[in-house]
Amino acid sequence: YYNTLLDTESRKSEQDQDFMINIYMGMANLYSDMGDHENALQLHQECLEIQLCFYSDDHIKVAKTYHNIATVYDCMGNREKALQLYNRALPIRLRELGEHHLEVADLYFNIAGVHQENGELDKALELNTKTLTIRLEALGEHHSEVAYCYNNLARLQLDLGDLEKALEYNYKCLNIVRVTFGDDHSRVSEPYANLGQIYRAKGELNKSVDCFKKSLSIRLKAYGETDPILDATYLDLAKTYEQQGDLEQVLRCYENSLSIRLKTLGENHIDTANMYNNVASIHHELDELDRALELYSKALSVTQKVIGEDHIEVANTLHNIGLVYETKQDFGTSLKHYQQAFKIRQQKLGSDHPDTEEMLGKLARLKALMKV
Repeated sequence: YYNTLLDTESRKSEQDQDFMINIYMGMANLYSDMGDHENALQLHQECLEIQLCFYSDDHIKVAKTYHNIATVYDCMGNREKALQLYNRALPIRLRELGEHHLEVADLYFNIAGVHQENGELDKALELNTKTLTIRLEALGEHHSEVAYCYNNLARLQLDLGDLEKALEYNYKCLNIVRVTFGDDHSRVSEPYANLGQIYRAKGELNKSVDCFKKSLSIRLKAYGETDPILDATYLDLAKTYEQQGDLEQVLRCYENSLSIRLKTLGENHIDTANMYNNVASIHHELDELDRALELYSKALSVTQKVIGEDHIEVANTLHNIGLVYETKQDFGTSLKHYQQAFKIRQQKLGSDHPDTEEMLGKLARLKALMKV
């Protein structure tokens, strides 16, 4: 559809350039929705080139394109370029639209997100607070855009360690999305997951588990059993169960996570190998040593295949296998794996690195045991 329009408009006069720009923007947004950020970026940049033939570089229409390009860079992980373009658009919108306009709020919100990703939490907090003020004035307390502000503020306060403030903002977010979308909507799952993290940080582990379970239940209904978003929820649950000392529940969560990764990523992916390691570590703690060795061996095979035989992650898995053999009192096999791990760590990290020194200490202790 857009390509047909573009072919037609390209034959018209320059006075139709605004319509042509809208075609570029529509196509770019479609590419963004498809995850094709390279093509989206190219179209937005072509749009900018057309605009600059007719408008100055501080025109309000050009500011919109700066914003669009910045958003694509943000999605691509190029935060420096995104921030540069967001900040080019901001003074134009402030001048043309005023401090209380929703499009100014949108920029504050996006700039805050970049600062948050960069670990600049105070800047992010200041800008999210400005966003919230504008959206409350323009949209009212019960709008979904206000809920997103509360959500971001809750996460910022969690990172800053103000857990009571984080709870306050998160419950405000939860109440809005429940009223707006319904109790079982996928958007309700995120504030429940955030509450789980906040309660865990407060040491209220039973409440943390309850919130993660609510988030998980909603996500299972909304996305199905194999969506990657469930992986994060299972890992959050596992972390809370681990703090409770409930290894059986940790194991169930890790096994569910492993199942998702096998179905979505396949056997030969480093994230699958990492989860084999996690599952194996719990079997080791449960004294199920043969099962632990089986899974560590799978992790080792995948890791060697995917990232190379001398990678530091290979050393870590060799170390874990050595630990299991030491627990089995098979000191000779344990020593062999420790030696292989030591060789890689010495090569990659140097002799003075704490992990290398730890490995050297274990080798010395094991050799002493073998002499007894």
